[in-house]
Amino acid sequence: GTITFYVRKGNTYTSEQSLRPPVGQQAELVGVEVPATTLEQIRRDFLEHRTPSLVKIDIEGAEAAALGAAPTEWFGPDGPFWLLEIHPGALLRFGATPLQIIDRFPPLHFDRWLLAKHPLKPLTTTSVIALADAGSAAAIDFEGSLYYNFFAAPKGDRWKGRRERLGKFFSTQEP
Repeated sequence: GTITFYVRKGNTYTSEQSLRPPVGQQAELVGVEVPATTLEQIRRDFLEHRTPSLVKIDIEGAEAAALGAAPTEWFGPDGPFWLLEIHPGALLRFGATPLQIIDRFPPLHFDRWLLAKHPLKPLTTTSVIALADAGSAAAIDFEGSLYYNFFAAPKGDRWKGRRERLGKFFSTQEP
């Protein structure tokens, strides 16, 4: 169907364009009706039930809803590689948390990394955090950066080479 997406009047840039914009910015935004679908429907219509190589989601807080409407097998060891933006403030407007997003990708099936983007305080260590187990994400202060990029590489044989290259890349990043 369609949904209302709120954009800045005059086509100016904002990082808060969303299905649910911050209350303080609503007067500066205009609602636009846009087509909407689910990842399951995209798979049926365009992938003929195949698994994509990559899924990137950056939908200003609605990530939990999108993940909830994705094919379950995409969260297994031979699913796609995932790249998601985690914007704690935007997620909150949808009643979701960063941990709910990360927990959708169990460490049994995924190697996971978090990259702080636009830190709100100086970084004392590398901005890339490996999330090796279920408890590692719970220890993160998600108030330390405006938003984060989350990477999840499936552990199945299909992606072994890509996962190993990413692991080497992320382990060499400097602050």
